[in-house]
Amino acid sequence: VIYSHGYWAGMNQSTILMEELASHGYVAASIGHSFETNSITRPDGRIVRFDPRNPEFMLRGRERQASQPLERAVVETTDPDRIDALFHEIMKARPKTMESLAIWAADIGFVIDKLGQMVREDGRFRGRLDLDGVGVVGHSFGGAASGQAGLTDPRVAAGINLDGIQLGGMVDRAIGIPFLFVHHDNRTAVNPTPNINLFRRAKGPAYLLVIEGTGHYNFSDFSLPLLSEGIPLPQGALGPIDGRRCVEILNGIVVTFFDVYLRDGAASDLETLFERYPEIAVVD
Repeated sequence: VIYSHGYWAGMNQSTILMEELASHGYVAASIGHSFETNSITRPDGRIVRFDPRNPEFMLRGRERQASQPLERAVVETTDPDRIDALFHEIMKARPKTMESLAIWAADIGFVIDKLGQMVREDGRFRGRLDLDGVGVVGHSFGGAASGQAGLTDPRVAAGINLDGIQLGGMVDRAIGIPFLFVHHDNRTAVNPTPNINLFRRAKGPAYLLVIEGTGHYNFSDFSLPLLSEGIPLPQGALGPIDGRRCVEILNGIVVTFFDVYLRDGAASDLETLFERYPEIAVVD
């Protein structure tokens, strides 16, 4: 399972989820997308930090700021045609962001290439990785990158987008692999599930969930009070849900989804999970 972080977050932002996946027998790999993450760790252990004041990064920030009225408009309408039109407008207004999305999806493909080398070469992973069962999961912009990789890379068998607006090719082309969209609880929105059109057009098994009481940052380790209380976060970044409870629910969703679609589990296991946690709202 390959994990893609949120924009300018870090490859360690969801360590708890990665450890949970590993504890269930998955090889869990977290990507640091160079220049658009706060830092990466080199193979020799050196930490490379990136300066957010670089011109390319700042240009992408200005694009996002300029397109915020369009993004707000998406959650203010339930008209499917209007939602599609707004997605196209957002992508047109953010060409540098779309360039980044293609790069991040290519990063995922690069990691799969490297895992393939590790299977063939002498070492601890020789012959031990099932590259016919690659899953991708990401948060925020990393969720969109996971969706784009699931659409364009035939080696990806299943994917999850955790609270990211699914820009990219999926706006015009239905996803064919098992895919899960998860949104935070935006109670004031007319349309609290921006990716609803993409979910309803999906050709493979697809799910759209809203987790009651969550904010955007709850889909990361920031959900834990130990972290959130020590780091200043944007207002409204976390919802009122108990952080530990949220971690439990998120871990259960991700692991069960991949158990079903990467390990030939029973789809009923997901239904059982949804029933276990009343905070999970399943959208039809």
